[in-house]
Parts: sequence; structure tokens; C-alpha cells
Amino acid sequence: MWEQPVLIMGAGHIGRRIALVWASALRPVTVYDISADALRSCTEYITDNLAKYCLSHGTHPGPVHFTTDIREATTAGKRNGLKLDFSHAHTESGKNKGPWMVIECLPENLSLKTSALAEIEPLLSENCIIASNSSSLMTSEMASHLQHPGRLLNTHYYIPPRNVYVEVMSSSHTYEGIFPFLTQEMKNMGLTPMVVPPGVQSQGFMFNRIWAACKRETLAVLQEGVGKPAEIDALFRDFFHAEKGPCERMDEVGLDVVANIEEHYIEQRPEIAKSGEKPLEWLKKTYVDRGDLGEKSGDGLYTWEEREALKERHKLEKYPEVEEALGA
Repeated sequence: MWEQPVLIMGAGHIGRRIALVWASALRPVTVYDISADALRSCTEYITDNLAKYCLSHGTHPGPVHFTTDIREATTAGKRNGLKLDFSHAHTESGKNKGPWMVIECLPENLSLKTSALAEIEPLLSENCIIASNSSSLMTSEMASHLQHPGRLLNTHYYIPPRNVYVEVMSSSHTYEGIFPFLTQEMKNMGLTPMVVPPGVQSQGFMFNRIWAACKRETLAVLQEGVGKPAEIDALFRDFFHAEKGPCERMDEVGLDVVANIEEHYIEQRPEIAKSGEKPLEWLKKTYVDRGDLGEKSGDGLYTWEEREALKERHKLEKYPEVEEALGA
């Protein structure tokens, strides 16, 4: 019986979905966010969906606690919980309290993530796993900000519970024993972990790099005037039998988020600067600087009216409505 919770830092679109998965099978979960509004929205989502998820998987829900107090978040859970010994990759009875794992689900901003992790680390038990859900930032970029970088790694979830794959990558300091332990726990929760080989570091994960290239070339086609958003998406949907095209998905993620991720890729990978700088500057000047960020603001690559028409078309085609995660 697990008595220590999984702690989710960030109650946004992706954080609440990760919380939903880990709260099944009687697992306790704590969701921490500095925004009371975000926590209220998160509470509504989990209240509406946790029981249905457990019913469909034949499991039972665990307790979920919501808080804006970081000290409360890091002390929730009973004593005499689990002591994790990653040097030997096994668990044994101990006197820990608080979470056994923290999953950071904050916006894709390195300084924000590192400052948040540095703030919470001293409040955690020494064997607590610290995982970042970042899609483009490597935990090797964050490791120097922690006192114990061996417990830090990337675990990038996509859009659970709909998407069950999780990409797992070392910070280059991560204790080896964490990987067999954590991947087995993920499998127990119905997730499918895909582990980047030890010693391999990648700016972005397997699928994220492929998706980033797709976004980059889509923006280049738009910037050069070769095609329009509706045309690109129509061709994409037709060829891949996809629900949505890259322009619609970028609008859902947020064009400011797309720009921030692309900017970081260009900074860290000079080989893509030549192909990415002009489309990025065009995106900023034409949309982001004007406040046209996509679904969150109204207009983006599509106008609000065009996007609503697309949603109605999806319903007629019986495609399930997909709520995207920030930072995807």
C-alpha cells in the first residue's frame, strides 16, 4: 500500500492529466500550484474524470490533495512510508514522509523551472525522485541548480490519459537504479515508458524533435507564402489520416509557447538556425508581438471563427475533441 504521494508541480493542462493517471489504483497524489484558479480548474477536471478513468481500467481512485502551500505539499503523506534505495533498486520500510516523486509540469522556461526545483529540493526527503516533464529542456541544464542531481531526470508525458507513452531520459547524473524502479511503476499504472539509452543526451525527445521539425517547416511554408494554414492542414489530414493539422495544433498549444520552444532549439542547436530563424522572426512579428496567440487569445494562424468552424467539422467527422497541453 502506497502511503507517500506523487507530487505534481503545476495544475495546468498536462499536470492535471498526469495527476489523474497516478491517482488511479489507490495511489495518493498531491497537486501543488501557486494559482488558486489553476487548482480550482484542476479539481474540477479530476473530479469529473478520475472515477470514469478508474472504471474503464478496473482500478480504484486514490486520494488527491490540492494546495498552494509548498510546505504542505512536501509533507503530505504518512510516516513509515517507502524508503527508496536506488543504489540497489529496491524498496524497503522506512520513516520517510512527503512525496516519493515530484513531477515538474511548469511552463517551458528554464529559469522558472530551475528556480522552482531549487526551492522545493530542500523540503524533500533525500531519496525523492525529481522528474521534469519538459519537452525541449534537458534536465542536464537544470542539474547544477540541485544539491543532489542524481535523483533528477526527464519524464516527458504527452497528453495522458489519452496518450500512454512517456519518454524517459537521464540528466547525465541520474542514479542508474531509478530507471528500472520507475519504469516498472509506470507500467503498473498503464503507461508505456520509452527510455533514452544511458549516456545519450538529446535537445528534445524522440517525437518532440520530429514534431519540432514539422512545426519549423510549416512556419517556413507560411512565411514564404507557399501555402495557407487551411491548405497545409487539409493536406496533412488527408495524407496522414490525422484528426488535426500542424497549424490547428500550434494554435491550440499557443503561438507564444511555440516561439519560446523554437527559440530555445535555435540557441542550443546552431545547425537549425539557418532554417529556423526567419520563420521564427515572422511568427513573432506577425502574431506573437500583436497578441494573436491562437486559442488562448482568440485569433492566431486561424481566426476564432475559422477555428470554431473546424471544431464543428471535427464533430461531424466524429473525431474526438482533443485538449492540448501547453508546451507540447
